[in-house]
Amino acid sequence: LQDFDVKEISGGKAVTIMTNWFMDNVVKDVNGLGVVFDPSDKSFRTSKAGNAAPEILLNLLELKAFIRIFGPYGVDKLESLLQEYLGILVGSIDIALRANKDALETLALNMHHLYERGVALKQVQDIESLIAFSIQIGHAINFRLLLSEAAAGVLEAKVPTLFSLLSDFACYAPSSIPENEDVLRLKMLAGRLSNSFSPDAAVLHSVLRKVSGPGDTTWILLPYLYVCCMISNVWNTSAYTIHTGGFNSNVHCLARYMDYICIVSMRSKIS
Repeated sequence: LQDFDVKEISGGKAVTIMTNWFMDNVVKDVNGLGVVFDPSDKSFRTSKAGNAAPEILLNLLELKAFIRIFGPYGVDKLESLLQEYLGILVGSIDIALRANKDALETLALNMHHLYERGVALKQVQDIESLIAFSIQIGHAINFRLLLSEAAAGVLEAKVPTLFSLLSDFACYAPSSIPENEDVLRLKMLAGRLSNSFSPDAAVLHSVLRKVSGPGDTTWILLPYLYVCCMISNVWNTSAYTIHTGGFNSNVHCLARYMDYICIVSMRSKIS
């Protein structure tokens, strides 16, 4: 695990110190190291390293070490912090969606008319903030995926029978099962251990249910909000780098978030 000076942290248990370090330095990047997700080897790297190869800040082996030391309590603690962080960011997206409702409705009606579409796009406000929030959510989702994979690896090695039961549930649980709270929690747990059910989609779904907007017609405009992201200035400064296996601005995390948020917003509307 990464070295850091625990003397600077006042009080708290070891698991709190570790989970706060993960959130501050990997997920939120409070030190401005330019932390990006490297999809080629499933790690998080610092992108601001000049001409040198970016340093690996966190990878699968370190998360497995964390889980072996702190067990399910450590995972739950980190999961709780991630869900709280996602709730704040999704709330910001909800605010942006409502603030731009009129412009997005105009854009939806004039998608195939060049002049009117251009006027509507110019009326959408805070596009740069919107795309920044979206990239942060995609970055956090990638962290959760890595945490899920690490938890599955440790559980399979320690208790293979339980791992097999949960994996089978994730594969064969019919979609007709009512989504009550207990079943949803079981699906989320099973989803951590299998690729057949997305735990992150379930988490975003639960976050959206706590936001006032997912059930009303405003969220129908969500795809048009992300059309506006295509004119963001972030594309002018983004460059692919072979050292990180992605873009220096972490904009490749945007696709992950857009996929998940569109799916779960529709699921919330239907439910």
